[in-house]
Amino acid sequence: MSGYTHRKTRGFVLSLDVLLAFIIVLTILSSTNQMMQDSDLTKTREAVAMSNKANDAMSILLKKGTLETLNQGMLNQELQGIMDSSDNWRLIISQHQPPNFEASFRLETGQATTPPSTSASATRTFIITTNTTDTYYTAQLRVWKTEIQ
Repeated sequence: MSGYTHRKTRGFVLSLDVLLAFIIVLTILSSTNQMMQDSDLTKTREAVAMSNKANDAMSILLKKGTLETLNQGMLNQELQGIMDSSDNWRLIISQHQPPNFEASFRLETGQATTPPSTSASATRTFIITTNTTDTYYTAQLRVWKTEIQ
């Protein structure tokens, strides 16, 4: 029985090797659980940051009046100035006119790829009033980071 030390404890015998193996397994499980929690926390922080960025960008576009221009070049330029180089974004503006408010015009700009379901989005509605009519627009900005595979 070399290598084994036994200790009698309340009617059963524990091997120190078994006890040590049990402690190692618990330590590994605990650290794996912590890494998963850290990963989830990181993803949550990134999602909140993307959501904040989308909302901030929409606020800037509205405040500066860039959304109302409906000028794709101006919108691209403004958004490129707001976004980081690692950000992906897609802006979709739809026009809705009374009485049925069906979309009759659509402007899209940004990355050509389809945003993933995990992208953050911000939506704003604005009205352009002319002498004869009010035209309603809905703008949706989706922001996401490219996931490294």
